[in-house]
Amino acid sequence: MNRRSFCHRGFTGGAGILLVGTPSKAGTARPNSPPEQSPIEQIPGDVAAIARELFAAHGRGDTTAIDALYWPGATVSVRLRGPDGRATAMTQTVKQYLEWFAEQHAARETMEFDLTDVAVRHAGPLADTWVTLRVHEKLRDGGRVEVNAVASLQLFRGDEAWKISGHAWHALTSERFPAEQPPNVRER
Repeated sequence: MNRRSFCHRGFTGGAGILLVGTPSKAGTARPNSPPEQSPIEQIPGDVAAIARELFAAHGRGDTTAIDALYWPGATVSVRLRGPDGRATAMTQTVKQYLEWFAEQHAARETMEFDLTDVAVRHAGPLADTWVTLRVHEKLRDGGRVEVNAVASLQLFRGDEAWKISGHAWHALTSERFPAEQPPNVRER
C-alpha cells in the first residue's frame, strides 16, 4: 500500500501536523513529495488575493479587515530587525498582534506595502503562500523606514472561504532615515 504524506509545521504556532492521505495506485505518487506548484489563476478563491488584501489592509491600518482574514485561534509570528541590527521575535494571537500593530501604525503617517512576489502552493483545502515585499513607512516625526521582508501565510479553506490559520513575518532588513532638516538660514 502506497500512502502519500505531508508534514507541515506552523499551523498552530509551531506544532507539527502529519496528514496521511488515502492509498493511491502503485507508481502514481511519490512518497513524501510536496504538492505540485499551481498557477495562481487555478487556485479556488484566489489565495493570492488574500495576501494582497492582508497587506493592503495593513497599509490602511484597518485592523477589522485584517482580523476578518484569519481563522479563530490563528497565530502571528513576527521577527523584526531594528536599526541597530538586533532581532526581536514574538508569537501572538491575532488579537494581541492587532493591538501591537495598531500602536505601530499610529506612530506612522503612512505605510505602503509593495508585494514583489507571491508564490502559492496548494493541495485541496490547504495552501501555503510566500510573499516577498518592501514596506515604505513615513513616520509622524518626518523620518522614514524602509523594510525588506518575507511573509509566510498558511491558509485553510473551510465551507466556502479561504482564511489564514498561521502567519509568520521576517524583516530581512530595516533602515531608518531621520527627518530632513531644513538648511540653516542666517539672518543678515
